[in-house]
Amino acid sequence: MIPYGFITGNTYREKWSDDPDRVLYITGLFDGLMMSSMFGGDGSLIMSFKACLNGMNNKQVTVIVDKYLAAHPELWHQDMQVLAVDAIKEICPSYREADAAYWNEQAAKASAAGTRRR
Repeated sequence: MIPYGFITGNTYREKWSDDPDRVLYITGLFDGLMMSSMFGGDGSLIMSFKACLNGMNNKQVTVIVDKYLAAHPELWHQDMQVLAVDAIKEICPSYREADAAYWNEQAAKASAAGTRRR
């Protein structure tokens, strides 16, 4: 079984202490996120995410993620891909709003489906 995430924030910090390793991880992670619509990811949410990163290079994004981790040691045990996305949410209000709207919509759909089943 493939786990939800392969590494945690602790693994990222401890095993990949060199900047090039972290940059490669973040590059692969974010490249994958940008292609998630091919696997059913919400296209408008992905576009909002891309807009937040527009003009940034992989080193800049890595520094943003590293700063987020440094500010939140209480989260290091969590899955790294979630922490990286949360780092972008923190610096990008438009993505944070799009993400909240997406999850509110999903909750409304689930609630409506539950109401119909009764």
